[in-house]
Amino acid sequence: MTDPLRLVIFGCGRVFRRFHLPALLHAEGIEVAGVTDRDERAARAAADALGGVPAFADAGELLEAVPAAAALVLAPPEAHAPLVERALARDLHVLVEKPLATRATAAGRLAAVARDRGRWLQVGFNRRLRPSLRALAAALRARDAGPRRLRLRLRTPGGRWDRDFADEESACRALLFDLAPHLVDLAAWLAASPVEAVRAKPLRLVGGGPELAAELRLADGSRAYCTVGYGRRLEEHVIVQDPGGILVATPWTFHRGGWSAATGFGDRLRRLADLGGARLGFARNLTQRSFDSQLAGFREAVAGRPRPELADGASGAAAARAVEAWARSLAAAGDWCGTGGNDTDTEDVPCLLSS
Repeated sequence: MTDPLRLVIFGCGRVFRRFHLPALLHAEGIEVAGVTDRDERAARAAADALGGVPAFADAGELLEAVPAAAALVLAPPEAHAPLVERALARDLHVLVEKPLATRATAAGRLAAVARDRGRWLQVGFNRRLRPSLRALAAALRARDAGPRRLRLRLRTPGGRWDRDFADEESACRALLFDLAPHLVDLAAWLAASPVEAVRAKPLRLVGGGPELAAELRLADGSRAYCTVGYGRRLEEHVIVQDPGGILVATPWTFHRGGWSAATGFGDRLRRLADLGGARLGFARNLTQRSFDSQLAGFREAVAGRPRPELADGASGAAAARAVEAWARSLAAAGDWCGTGGNDTDTEDVPCLLSS
């Protein structure tokens, strides 16, 4: 019988409680060896929920005291890079929530360290695990249709402008680190081509919530149009058009398009599907299943059996470069910015609010 994978957890906040804890409680072949969070109460609550495992307020103390083979990094984005680096220095395999790092150079360095040490580094792009998007990816792989046009939209509940953000910059940072990584990764993964350049549109208000949009230019000539934002309800879909036709994926459905997918009527149908699915709880259940599958995939990858849909360190570094180019384009008033440009600190990106 194979020994369980012993892992330690860095960060016990909302994402841990909502998605990772249920996945861990139902996972097979995984044993949580300890948890840490700067909030001691959060760490103790997580430890109790996991059956009384050791809890620490300091990550270094956890690494010194608890033997483990892997780490789950769920801390705030700015803490990802240093925690992943410490875990890799201990020769741990790592599953880290997106983004891999808030700076492209740091993300690239971590991917290289993991590769050189022979450790599996996985980034939490859980949307790749959804059946509808896996079906879309398979359909695209099955036909060689040349450059494509992709439209990706992701607006999640919460984040009202008048309640949750101090200024435009804080709203931009939230969207760039929270939602934008998902879409730039999906665009490159679905098109099987890296993002070469990004052209951003200014931050704007839509339905009381902030929204960012950008055009991505991919190496194979494809273009992806990405929109991320916060609103009153979930709005999520991917539309791909190429000479072979139109393909559409929502969180719970995949279908080959037709007249409805290419018209305003199709857009209204997608909105109704988004609204109905969110109200019935389908999106929540699908999201949880993707986290379950992500954790199971991590265990298999550590055992030497990585699934092709999992996002490794190289994918995480590529997404970080694309997000950083998005941030630079915002600072440059919408100029095209390449993903191979100079490193830019997205903490200092100025954004102008437009109506």
